[in-house]
Amino acid sequence: MKAIYSLLFALLLGSAPALQAQELWDDFDDRRQVDYGFIHGVFIEYQPNPNTSGSNTSPMAVRYLRNPVEVFDVIVANVGQLADISDYISGAKNLTLDVIAPAPGITVQITLEDSVAAGPVNYPVGRRAEFTAVSTTSGAWETLTFNLVNEPDPSVSNTAVNRAVLLVNPGTPAIQTWYFDNWFGPERASVSCIPASDDPLVFMDAECEQDLTFEFYHGQLRRTLNSVSSAANPSSHVLRYDRNVGEMDDIIIAYFPEPLEPGGTTSLLMEVYDTNAPSVYVMALQTAGGADVVVISDSTLASEGNQWVQLRYDLSGIAGSNTVERFVMLYKPGQFSVGRTYLDNIRLEILGIGLNDLVPLPRPSVFPNPASDVVRVQVPETFSEGVLQIFDVNGREMAPARVIQAGQQNLQEWQVSSWPLGAYWLRWSLEGRSVSQPFMLTR
Repeated sequence: MKAIYSLLFALLLGSAPALQAQELWDDFDDRRQVDYGFIHGVFIEYQPNPNTSGSNTSPMAVRYLRNPVEVFDVIVANVGQLADISDYISGAKNLTLDVIAPAPGITVQITLEDSVAAGPVNYPVGRRAEFTAVSTTSGAWETLTFNLVNEPDPSVSNTAVNRAVLLVNPGTPAIQTWYFDNWFGPERASVSCIPASDDPLVFMDAECEQDLTFEFYHGQLRRTLNSVSSAANPSSHVLRYDRNVGEMDDIIIAYFPEPLEPGGTTSLLMEVYDTNAPSVYVMALQTAGGADVVVISDSTLASEGNQWVQLRYDLSGIAGSNTVERFVMLYKPGQFSVGRTYLDNIRLEILGIGLNDLVPLPRPSVFPNPASDVVRVQVPETFSEGVLQIFDVNGREMAPARVIQAGQQNLQEWQVSSWPLGAYWLRWSLEGRSVSQPFMLTR
């Protein structure tokens, strides 16, 4: 059959500035490495970008409805252990966030803190630094650059920060709607995922592979920690979906990263954890214009509630001339029903090759690691032809890609003395698949 799709390394960084060594925490599309905890208002993820005509053309963002009765409305972001925020305290580097504000002149605040020391009622303990920015317009994207305004608890080490708290219009209760995108902040001590997807068969695992673009959903869709992790699905993150009880045919619409041309022995697979089993999950694969190519259903049984099970949609009967660009999923269709389900590992299976069955690629060796002036890569000799690329943590390619032939030029070298310090990723692509390895620059 034809190739399923071309794996694109598209960098959806929107309007965020190209400041070296800043790390992209969350672009609410495919670069999502923040876990959101307590939130006063309504935090609506995977929302289509309401204004792509300006500086931010990313397909998705977050819509936030501020809690009107809270004086200090907060969004708690568990960003992970930050390496060192000294440059952000000194002003050498800045936190930035793209916003659509409801009006100009509104303050937005980011507090960096130690989650162990900072409790809900013990301010200022644990709050290392507070930064603010002020909106200048409404209805259009702008990039807010945050400046230090306060150090409530300077006893907190600059290497002990692991949480960020976002406050909109602090000190004043108000009814407001905001959009957020492209949140850049201090570099973390370790980065769990590379900036782009590696596996062309996997569309969404809520971790490193997040290639689906969600256009619409009736209920509530959130990326969340896998609180029901088991041997059947040990993933750290999943998607949680709460059905809209007021809709008879509740739907989720999402676009694949590239058009599919299924056929042969292709199946679409998905893991679900159904808290209201038994349930029907209908998958309508459509063209971009919404015409059905095929409509298939699978179900969980009553005995399969509250456990991870795999759903399978057989695509072998689809003619090769039909191009699929999106899916419409109906959860518990034809009824006004409460329903919560967790979704994970939405992927293709081809010729019996599934998510866990792909033969691992031979990995190149990166040394020295950490490096200072020179990075060398030893490529395995048992391959046909491969490509080496190096990216920073924000997905910027640092040097031209190198095509490596079998048995030739197995030792590659890059001069990196002029590159900013921090984390980088070596990407090794071979025969339609790739692996990535991190390395650090220190001096």
